[in-house]
Amino acid sequence: MNRILNRMGALLGVVFLLSIADAAVSGYLEPKETVRVVAGTERIASGNLPAKIPSMESLRFEADAPGFGMDFLEVEGTLWRGTIRVDESVAGSDHGAPHRFRVFMDVELPHQRKPPEYTLLVFNSETAYRTSLSSVFEKHLGIVPWWITLGSLPLLLLCFGLSYRSSLAREQRLNQEGMASVFKITRCKEANEVSFGLGLHNGIAEGDSVRILDGNLNLIGMGEVKKTSLDYATAEVSSNLRVKPNFLVAKCS
Repeated sequence: MNRILNRMGALLGVVFLLSIADAAVSGYLEPKETVRVVAGTERIASGNLPAKIPSMESLRFEADAPGFGMDFLEVEGTLWRGTIRVDESVAGSDHGAPHRFRVFMDVELPHQRKPPEYTLLVFNSETAYRTSLSSVFEKHLGIVPWWITLGSLPLLLLCFGLSYRSSLAREQRLNQEGMASVFKITRCKEANEVSFGLGLHNGIAEGDSVRILDGNLNLIGMGEVKKTSLDYATAEVSSNLRVKPNFLVAKCS
């Protein structure tokens, strides 16, 4: 069970990191003043004006051809956000038929910088639209990478949480049988040191002999306890003994 959770966690971790990288790279490659949309649909768009926007009612939308419209959703400072609509009558293309639009305020001061113009690429199909995107996730799955990031994060945390609880329960069962997993290995020339989860609470004392078991519970060697604490201990083993983190240490009865 723990191995399955660890593999799922590793897979989700890869997806999580890939989605972040995909969002960052596509955000860098995508021109900030370009909006892509399929004819007959609508798309969220946003931008900034040179001056603070007093209200949504003061905003105006202008396109270079008929068949376009904008429904403003919110404003904050100089930022506006809205839904741009494209009628089915607007001709699109496989590579995106280019149009221009701008958002401005109904009253503009003479010395004020002109608001930016935006490029609107109109596609004739969803397939053509997705093919043009820089995001790998959005191009092949139709999902914005940030949604994958947000969706995979709680699952990733859940897998790690369940894996931790599973490991803790396994370690408690091992302790009841007088065994514990090796969690640290210090390799030296003369002798190696292995640290494990048995201590004074479990009856381990300095100078005790302990058995070293592999993942299949086969005896591979012996060790001598050199350091102890309440819950952990460190034993010295032969430098020729190739101990791995999944190995176990058992008390000698």
